[in-house]
Amino acid sequence: LTSRLLSRMQNTGNRTVMTTGNALLLNFITDGSGTAPGFLATFTTSPRCDFTLTDVAGNFSSPVNVYTDKYPNNVHCVWNIRVPLGMVIKLSFSHFQVEPDERCTADYVIVKDGLVSQDISSLAPASDRALQLSQNTAPGTRLCGEILPQPFTSSANQIGIGFVSDYTNTNKGFTVTYAAVDRATCRNGFHFTGHHGNFEDNSGPSIDYEPNQNCTYYITVDEGYIISLKFLQLDIEASPACKFDYVIVRDGETGGVLKRECGGFAPQSLIVSSGRRMELQFVSDNFIEHTGFVVSYRACPRCADGEYAALPCFDVYSGFCAKCKVCSAGEVEVSACTTVADRVCRAPDSPTSAQLPRPCVDGQYECGDGTCVPDTVVCNGFPQCPDGSDELFCSCDGYYQFRCTSGKCIPQYRRC
Repeated sequence: LTSRLLSRMQNTGNRTVMTTGNALLLNFITDGSGTAPGFLATFTTSPRCDFTLTDVAGNFSSPVNVYTDKYPNNVHCVWNIRVPLGMVIKLSFSHFQVEPDERCTADYVIVKDGLVSQDISSLAPASDRALQLSQNTAPGTRLCGEILPQPFTSSANQIGIGFVSDYTNTNKGFTVTYAAVDRATCRNGFHFTGHHGNFEDNSGPSIDYEPNQNCTYYITVDEGYIISLKFLQLDIEASPACKFDYVIVRDGETGGVLKRECGGFAPQSLIVSSGRRMELQFVSDNFIEHTGFVVSYRACPRCADGEYAALPCFDVYSGFCAKCKVCSAGEVEVSACTTVADRVCRAPDSPTSAQLPRPCVDGQYECGDGTCVPDTVVCNGFPQCPDGSDELFCSCDGYYQFRCTSGKCIPQYRRC
């Protein structure tokens, strides 16, 4: 027999014990003094609490003790759901009452992206690919308490639920409803039209994305709005110039590239479109995959003519518009005011000649004052533009750079 204590009883009244297998050992121990009436035990047999479900939709509940209307002690139950290939499983709890415990060490439920073995307690948070309660919740393998968990979606055609109770308190238990749906593909791209939302690379939480991907995500909002987008997570194979696996964000109106990213550090700055459309393209090659990306976007009111978005809106920030700068007498316009950037003016180099800087060419970055510098020096921690604009609003590299409150990136060694 496998030796595992299910219960230790002394003057405890009625109690139900359930095994995980087909054998039970009961030991009765007395000492050398004092006696009592003793005990009376009855037993029944029932099928093992281990289920494989293959229907494309269904529901199930935790076992119930008919005498208490609660789940029994010492339960080890597994429900593994398998649906046809090409489908994923959406699962939700319609009722959830499991003995509360800060670390869920007594009674708990596990939802796993994949199948669960009968030895539920062996699942370790560090190695188990358990689903998350929500996008902003750290990964965990155990659920307990009386707060209804968020719905889950598997990354493939299998999902597992495990339930464990110990030999002490019990509760009402839980009810699960699930349904299989077709897995989304990027054959025709993904289209988002809501005024806010989140999306990811379609690999599933904590699962590596597939090789040879070329997926485009299209965001379209109502007229009179622009789009503000932010990376919440980024874990894409790093390479020079992001030439292997990468994400490109393009302005849907102009087609211009707003951001090209790879590596393991999510950009901190907002990415803002000039109009009501934005596109995000994700490309992977056939070698080395990571967990991918998660982004969030929001529609922001477009500024009126003669204004620009001095602070784009996002989350709780409503943003605000500012009047475009007007060049004063004697100044020349270097760059026009746009929906996301103010007009840049500069004084002429001489009273008789307005020597504007030569237009920047491919491989160059245009500074805020119109100066051109090589693309390779942008966001390297060392300002090259006279106005320092090449180091503003960068994706600070967490290993080598530090983001100041102004948004500027500086080398780590320059921190106080």
